[in-house]
Amino acid sequence: MADSKTLLWVDDDGKERFLYEQYNLEKRGWSITWSLTVLEAARNLEEKPFDAVLLDQTLPPQRYEDEPSYWGGCALLYWLRGGERLQDTTDFDFLGELTPRGHNQNIGVTLVSAFYDDQVMGYVKKAPGPLVELVQKPIGLAHLLSCLEGSSQK
Repeated sequence: MADSKTLLWVDDDGKERFLYEQYNLEKRGWSITWSLTVLEAARNLEEKPFDAVLLDQTLPPQRYEDEPSYWGGCALLYWLRGGERLQDTTDFDFLGELTPRGHNQNIGVTLVSAFYDDQVMGYVKKAPGPLVELVQKPIGLAHLLSCLEGSSQK
């Protein structure tokens, strides 16, 4: 599909958890690449261009078996946008060895979270680059589509 929009969906719950949302996004022309960890997502963002990122807040650093960190999404966001490394995120030092594609540094990011943490959200709101959209789990399809369509237009 030539007009397909590319989405990197980063969530350690995996695509099986979001089959309904995936189906509806694909029906609307989105081609989805899945990542389960911060490292996997960073490698994808280093290798190919995307139109948008759907990013879970709590993610394991390098391996799916790792303990998920509530800083995972934030660490990836700051790495992607070229911001300074966040404090208390030494689990993500490996990101310093990777470089996102220039195109990807300013793509729209929608952060998905099952809970609201003032400190994490403060960092998200101060992230360099375009505004980050926020979606709370469980994901409402209409809100998700609105965020992704808006972010892919930027």
